Amino acid sequence: MAHYEQCAAEGCTRRPRRRSRYCTTHYDRIRRNGSPHGRAIRKHELKPWRDIAAGWIGRNADHPAVVEACGYLAGLLEPTAGARFLGSEFDRLRSAGVTGADMLAAVIALWAWAEATGGRGIDDRCFDVNLGRAVLRCARQRIVSRSKSGKPDHKRVTGNHAGALGEELRLALGALPLVAAQRIVEEALGPERTRDRIREAMTEPFKSATDTD
Repeated sequence: MAHYEQCAAEGCTRRPRRRSRYCTTHYDRIRRNGSPHGRAIRKHELKPWRDIAAGWIGRNADHPAVVEACGYLAGLLEPTAGARFLGSEFDRLRSAGVTGADMLAAVIALWAWAEATGGRGIDDRCFDVNLGRAVLRCARQRIVSRSKSGKPDHKRVTGNHAGALGEELRLALGALPLVAAQRIVEEALGPERTRDRIREAMTEPFKSATDTD
């Protein structure tokens, strides 16, 4: 097996783990987030977009594409469907009363976050991992233990499993989440972006009364 002297992550000079191209820090990030420089998008970052996405879904509940998407996602919650992949996680969502519309709002929220922020630090694989986790966080995660101080330790889904789910969702839902995200981001940030464009344009000098063409 090849021996590496330096971590393969860009900009890292640490020594790799044994039998790995990456140091411990970047190896753990790959396992958790699918990318050596990736990160988990926090619930508080997505919540505003999720609320807006839920409103958009409500306004377009009768649209054929929304109906199909919600039906597909609700189908994942069926016992026979969930048993094949992350069965216990889908059981948890179903028991908590999560609906296909709830899951679609979580999906659109991540696309909206990426659209609004430019997807800082998120590559395609990391996006899939975050997409899978966003859906699985539609209901409170199970507590598997508590620390001595009482802090709960929740059951964690591996990056590989979350990424596989995210990839399946992305391929199945197609362009719908992106189109929805673009609409809600434009509605939410349109005035702000217009103000920014005007501010940038104001760097050009205005003509005075003494100027001639």
